[in-house]
Amino acid sequence: MMHSAHIYPPASRQSGALFLVCPDCQLEQKIRSAYGENSYFLTALGAVFERCEVTRAEELNQFLLAEDIHDIYVVNDTDCTFMKNAICREHNFHTRAEAVLKLLLRKNKALQEDPCCTVEEKAKRLAQLNIFRQSIDLMDTAYIGHKIQDHDLELHGLIYNRTTQVFEEVAMNRLDALRK
Repeated sequence: MMHSAHIYPPASRQSGALFLVCPDCQLEQKIRSAYGENSYFLTALGAVFERCEVTRAEELNQFLLAEDIHDIYVVNDTDCTFMKNAICREHNFHTRAEAVLKLLLRKNKALQEDPCCTVEEKAKRLAQLNIFRQSIDLMDTAYIGHKIQDHDLELHGLIYNRTTQVFEEVAMNRLDALRK
């Protein structure tokens, strides 16, 4: 069964947004402050979600319909523990999240081999790659993918920077090119 923090929407009933976040980053209150109380959350370590099998995709679809959600935000924090572990390789909890993030790094040789790239810059680039990876997975998910293609659901990417305390939107217009 899908688990998400459930907030009962205000009586005026505006459409909500679903945010895919890492629970360790504790961004829920910051997101509510920036994007409104009608925000719902689905969590996975490192914001690395597994592809939905049909049953889970159907549950997610029912939730989106019931809560009148038309926007899905894939959110990454540049200071995420799992992202930092994938980059620095000093600590490792041996999670699927770290394995997926390390694989993204290995596949992106330019990011791996750039000697001028700081850990913070690598974290931002890795966050972008993870947002694209997750978005492509969503577009390939039963019940959800066709809604994204038909623009009934809009995908957004957000990167949170703890130093500046700002959410930066990620341009999602490259997704179709990346899928091919």
